[in-house]
Amino acid sequence: MDGSPAAIEILRSRASNRGVTVDMKVADLEKFEFQIEPASWNLIAICYYLQRDLFAPAKQGVVPGGILISIVHITEPEEEEPMTHRLRPGELERYFQGWEILHRHEGKAERHGPSTVRGGNRRATPSRFMSEWRREQFSCPTSSICRR
Repeated sequence: MDGSPAAIEILRSRASNRGVTVDMKVADLEKFEFQIEPASWNLIAICYYLQRDLFAPAKQGVVPGGILISIVHITEPEEEEPMTHRLRPGELERYFQGWEILHRHEGKAERHGPSTVRGGNRRATPSRFMSEWRREQFSCPTSSICRR
């Protein structure tokens, strides 16, 4: 799901190159153009986008054993108040209380990788996705991968 048709085309091309099937749609989530159905998705990725009221339906939308990824920017230490589209350090992890954290890193990324939190329960592991994630690091201040 992305509001940009160009972003969807990039994802479609990358998924095709890897032989991965991805269900993609163009929609503006802030205008409620798409509703996340409960327990309907193996993977939900919220990348470089912060809409705080999206975390609850996204968590409910992941099937048991599925994964939710969230990559967001956080405030820098010298900033007193978070901006509309940034979280405070540690805030992202609080959205996933009760989920198994598979990986967590917050702050400046090493080797141009992300700050990450990964979590969920101990059911099915999409190993192909996880190996791709480790190879293709994002550069941003914080992110989260959670498994339900």
